Amino acid sequence: RAGPGKTYRSLLANDGTFVFGSDWPSGQIDPRLGMDAAVNPTGRDGLAPSTTDADDEVSLDRVLAAYTSQAAWASFDEQRKGRLAPDMLADIVVLSKDILTLDPGRLTDAEVAFTIFDGNVVYERQVRTTEQ
Repeated sequence: RAGPGKTYRSLLANDGTFVFGSDWPSGQIDPRLGMDAAVNPTGRDGLAPSTTDADDEVSLDRVLAAYTSQAAWASFDEQRKGRLAPDMLADIVVLSKDILTLDPGRLTDAEVAFTIFDGNVVYERQVRTTEQ
């Protein structure tokens, strides 16, 4: 697994913009995996990145922007999507935990609680309860 940090830092240092997406169907559709790989210099597989630079990780704020507003910009849709605001499209995923307050190594612990697409809830996680 290659460490993305040097490429990202170089791009940002030169006023570049990076955009994330899932690459589905050729890659995993779950963006939490991509976020985890970008934010954590050593992934869940335990392999170190291809560099020994301690600053290889990218901030979660930048990763979220790469998946949202910057992705909208790259597709020339920033006037109608990429952020939550009046009159914007609002296809969103609500997670079970606030990833901005989680330890970065636990990003994938946040599960999808529900998904809203085109104004409709299209997925809602069923919470299992145990009766005693």
